Amino acid sequence: MLYEHRLRVRYAECDMQKVVFNSHYLAYCDDAVDCWMRHALGGDLHDAGFDCMVKHAQITWTKGATFGDDIVIRLGVTKFGVTSFEVLAEGFIDGEEKSFEAKLLYISTVPGVAKATPVPALVLDRFGAYSR
Repeated sequence: MLYEHRLRVRYAECDMQKVVFNSHYLAYCDDAVDCWMRHALGGDLHDAGFDCMVKHAQITWTKGATFGDDIVIRLGVTKFGVTSFEVLAEGFIDGEEKSFEAKLLYISTVPGVAKATPVPALVLDRFGAYSR
């Protein structure tokens, strides 16, 4: 099962070429992942004793999104490590035409401590339901 997040491209997110400025795609992914994590964990991440940080992000664009486009981001976990997990997020214009693909590597941390820690069992279980 994949998680779906929807958004609409706003005017201020577009560049002089009238397409979404490249940095906004990571912001879209960040918002989608945050909503997914809250949904999967049933609320605030910190209540589960969990937090995470992006260690690596890679984006491949297929087609630029433009002002007013509806974007659907479908995401899920592609692999788990001891202290990390990888998320694949794919963005589709109007839910059909692929716009981008982002691979995001997250490092598990304890809230307020910027140090890698094993991914908690609850997180493995809940996020595992969204495996690709």
